[in-house]
Amino acid sequence: MEIKVERVTRIGGEASLHLEVRDGYVERGEFICNAPVRGFEKLLVGKNPFFAVEASMRICGICHASHGIACCEAIEHALGIYPPRDGLLLREACGITNRLQSHILQQILIMRDIFKEEIQENVLKLLFESLETCNRILQILGGTPTHPPAITIGGMSSGVPESKVQRLKQDISKLDELLNRYADVFMDEDNLSETSFLMKDMKFGKPVLASHLFYGDRFNIRVDRVSLEKENQHSTALSARYDGKVVEVGPLARLRIYRSFHGDSLFDRQIARVKELLLNMERLKEVMEEVDFGGVVRTSELPFRGGKGVGVFEAPRGTLIHMVTLDDAGYISSYRVIVPTMFNIPVISDAVRGTPVRIAPVIPRLFDPCIPCAVHMVRVR
Repeated sequence: MEIKVERVTRIGGEASLHLEVRDGYVERGEFICNAPVRGFEKLLVGKNPFFAVEASMRICGICHASHGIACCEAIEHALGIYPPRDGLLLREACGITNRLQSHILQQILIMRDIFKEEIQENVLKLLFESLETCNRILQILGGTPTHPPAITIGGMSSGVPESKVQRLKQDISKLDELLNRYADVFMDEDNLSETSFLMKDMKFGKPVLASHLFYGDRFNIRVDRVSLEKENQHSTALSARYDGKVVEVGPLARLRIYRSFHGDSLFDRQIARVKELLLNMERLKEVMEEVDFGGVVRTSELPFRGGKGVGVFEAPRGTLIHMVTLDDAGYISSYRVIVPTMFNIPVISDAVRGTPVRIAPVIPRLFDPCIPCAVHMVRVR
């Protein structure tokens, strides 16, 4: 029996789920991205690198800062420049806050599936207050709560004004308290739904890939080992492989590599994401202690010239790769983006196998796919 979930709801973007079912269980599944294609990489050809930072952030309205940082890293690598320490710390703080934004939003989207109905209203209020606080933090750090304009080539275009430092620290302290309250609710099994327990009993694992726990490091992965494939003739996205193999990226991958996290159930992806909320809060507080708010945040010289560069950043959903080639005048001659969801598309398709058909639409939400990021890949004829 074939079942088509034509619109997987409560995810970022448009996707469908095609299932082959026998006796109420999924024998085979395909997760298919079907949002319209956008040509961001072609859009950047011939443009100034500063435009690339602004444009690449618009690839996504959720992981915007992650794209901006990866783009800056790629261009800085091509130009052979390195931002000052305080600029890098503030850039990292923007990336962490963006990850917190995204993880909180994912909790909101999956909340109806994982919690008992009687506590959902209170959980939702807690999460919305957390998201509002997180947005204020990014506005102070980056200039706006989405597509933060302070992220730029060479570091940050501006630091945090002295008049806003105290408010920033107050909001960080408040967010820390809110997320710890949420984690307590989540970790209490009495609050979890039947669907959560079903997913806890289902084992699922793939090889994992991550470059860093918080920021990203192009030296910790081999970008030349990443290949792209057309997963399905009906899909508007390509999928990515590492060493020719399907690999999982994201919170579980990061914690497995850098924190010895050993969970092997489907539900452990949600546990990993909640653990990342707390880990990233701790790192954000550390950054606030390390940064000199009056320090230099941008390199003084930007020598535009030809070159090739790679930027790798750990976006909320996993390893994000930007690759750029600049011509002799410093303009972009080619651009390539490989996003986390491209790695996780075949993982999601495999993860639904063996699940009761009634909970199959929940499984993609565990991976928090971002379809707008994944469908920008296109060959223009």
